Amino acid sequence: MKSSILFIIIMLFSCSSFANDVPNCSEDEIYTGKLFQLDIKHSFRGSYEYKFCVGDESSFLISKYIEHLPQNLPDLLHTSKVKLTLDVKEKLKIMYQKTLTTLPKESSRGKDGSTWCFRPKSGTSYASFCYWSAESKSSDRGLNDLYKLKLFIHDLSGIDTRINENGA
Repeated sequence: MKSSILFIIIMLFSCSSFANDVPNCSEDEIYTGKLFQLDIKHSFRGSYEYKFCVGDESSFLISKYIEHLPQNLPDLLHTSKVKLTLDVKEKLKIMYQKTLTTLPKESSRGKDGSTWCFRPKSGTSYASFCYWSAESKSSDRGLNDLYKLKLFIHDLSGIDTRINENGA
C-alpha cells in the first residue's frame, strides 16, 4: 500500500515537472503563448524560423533552420529548443517591445539576399512586417532593433553550433 502511494506521488511530481518543459506556443492567448515569430529566408542558403513562446511557468525559444542541399538532395532540418531563464525571458521581452515600436514602413525589395518577416502578437492575432535584407544598412533604414533582436535570438538558439557539430 505504501509503495502504491509513493508511486502515485512520484508520478504526480513527474507530470508537473514535465509540463514545465512543454512550450506554450498557443496563438490564441493574449499574454502568453507565441509572442513573436521571425522568419528569415535566404535566396540560396536556406531559411530560419524563430519563435518566442511564453508560458505561465516557463518560456522557450524554438528555432529551426532548413538547409537546402544541392543536386536535388532533400533539405536538412536543424532544430533547437532553449528553455529560457527568467532574466533572459525578460531581456527578450524588452528587445521584442523595442523592436515593435521602432519598425519602419519600408518597401525596398531585391532579387537575392534575404527576406525577413517579423510577426509580433497583436491581441489574439499577428501582424506581419517584411523587409528585404534587413541586415544591410540596418541603422540607416530604421531596422537596427530588429537586427539586434535577430542576432540575440540566433546566438541564443545555438543552431549554428548544432549544424557544425552534425556536419563535422
